[in-house]
Amino acid sequence: MTGRYGGGDFTDRVEIQQPTLAADGQGGRLTTWETLATVWAQVEPLSGRELLMAQAAQSQVTYRVSMPHRPDVTPAMRLMWRTKTLEILAVLQEAAPAWWLRHS
Repeated sequence: MTGRYGGGDFTDRVEIQQPTLAADGQGGRLTTWETLATVWAQVEPLSGRELLMAQAAQSQVTYRVSMPHRPDVTPAMRLMWRTKTLEILAVLQEAAPAWWLRHS
């Protein structure tokens, strides 16, 4: 099953997640993630690079995610796609809205 919007085929399911604060049981708070919605989208890898951090190689990939417009999505949120957690870098409100994301 796929979704269709504005002439584009959305073949990927992504979860839009928002941060929430929860008590950690020791008087502090910790951030947990709550799914706001699961939507059809198109996820495209744009670039990738290898980084050396703390003497260990790590890869970083930038994706563009297009989906129907949602005015409630902000860079404070994240997307879950397949087994990847995608950090939202920017929300662009164009004819076909896109989100620039990074997975590292």
